[in-house]
Amino acid sequence: GGFEVNNASGVFSDKAKRQAVALALDRAQILKNVFFDIHVLSNGPIPPTSWAYDSSERLYAKPDVAKAKTMASGFSFAMKTPNTPGSIQEATLIKDQLSKADITVNIQVEEFGQVLNDAEAHKFDAALVGWSGRIDPDGNMFGWFHTGGGFNDGQYSNSQVDTLLEQARTETDQSKRKSLYDQAQQMVVQDAAYIFIEHGPTQEITSAKVHNFPLIADAIDRFAEVWKG
Repeated sequence: GGFEVNNASGVFSDKAKRQAVALALDRAQILKNVFFDIHVLSNGPIPPTSWAYDSSERLYAKPDVAKAKTMASGFSFAMKTPNTPGSIQEATLIKDQLSKADITVNIQVEEFGQVLNDAEAHKFDAALVGWSGRIDPDGNMFGWFHTGGGFNDGQYSNSQVDTLLEQARTETDQSKRKSLYDQAQQMVVQDAAYIFIEHGPTQEITSAKVHNFPLIADAIDRFAEVWKG
């Protein structure tokens, strides 16, 4: 999870401002205060549970407010935020952290459905919208970061990333696929196409009367073989 930024228009069409935001965030503090350290830090779009995870240190491994100020400061942006306590708490902490880098966040609280509608219509600067993830890395990359992808609300476009993701879709050798995804992830993070913060576990609660309920990391509920009794 993290938040989307509009790469194509408005304040975040400037890559330096996207990078400054990513660099100024103290993600470890967010994990502790909002997610009780149950979640783990995100290095990019593919989580550490995946075979395609890239464990190499990234540009924004640690917060650096001083460096963020040299990249861009003195600007403001609006953050669309779902009207849930956890989301509001996270947005408030992000606002406080970025203020130290002379970046002003105007929190706009909306119903979750409206946040999604605004994001899909590209009517936002930033939107606190995450993703439950998919088992195959293509599901975490192509739709979000390929030009014109179905989940590419931020309208990110990088021809090199497009080529890598297209090649990864047709490559059958897993080690070669991983190399392609490693390269694509590094570019996406370097471009600050999305502000990555954390990866969270899948959590489900069922009655003791419900049997054979599958717990799968993509958080999609499957009921074909579930029974009650």
